[in-house]
Amino acid sequence: NVPDLSYDVDGDGGVGPTDYFIGKQFGAERDLRMTAAEQQRAVDALEAGWLDKYSFGHEQAGALKPFPVQQRHGRIITVDNAHELADAFPPHPQSSVSPRFATQQDMRMQRKTERRNRSAALNDAWEARNPRLVPEPEHAQEFHVASPPMTNIAQ
Repeated sequence: NVPDLSYDVDGDGGVGPTDYFIGKQFGAERDLRMTAAEQQRAVDALEAGWLDKYSFGHEQAGALKPFPVQQRHGRIITVDNAHELADAFPPHPQSSVSPRFATQQDMRMQRKTERRNRSAALNDAWEARNPRLVPEPEHAQEFHVASPPMTNIAQ
């Protein structure tokens, strides 16, 4: 079973293993031929990044691979692209929540300030109810007349 030259997607004149894989994916009749419409659909998918989901050449390394290759959640992870693993998982529910304080020291300072302000407010309220200086009435002198009939000695 030799595939037809219509399986040659990359246009190098021969059908390689990657061309064969792509042809088998996009050839609807499975007769080792691709129509012009199927070829166009395959080229459009390749331009959109369809082949990035697959990894080839693993048979070259043998059983003792120098680095691991894993597929996690539909992504192929190697030592070169381990940072892409974060894109495979949905964001954590709390990742959008930003903390109220950047550091523990900021939190302690804020709490201390709140306690001081609350204490000052309580003190002000107590001072308003219980003033320090209470106005006292004037001392009344003995035999003092508030409005005497004579105000000076000449009268």
